[in-house]
Amino acid sequence: MEMCEFLGLIPMWILRNAPEVQFNTMKAHSGIILPFKTQIYPFGQERLVKEIWQLMRLPVAVWDRMPSKIVNRMNSFHSENCEME
Repeated sequence: MEMCEFLGLIPMWILRNAPEVQFNTMKAHSGIILPFKTQIYPFGQERLVKEIWQLMRLPVAVWDRMPSKIVNRMNSFHSENCEME
């Protein structure tokens, strides 16, 4: 958080799970947490994703684009919190 403040950046964390204390910390620093239920991998990693799913049953996927719900949330946050120069 200190580095973000020093550099004038708004913090954004993308993660699978976060305790309430992390949400409170981000809110206090005007930041955002984007919780993902699924761990995303790039194209070409389909075999790895299949293996992870078969061995551990973790929520994993290869996406060709971000879901519109996430894109809209990021755009909305950016519009509300970032100044255009």
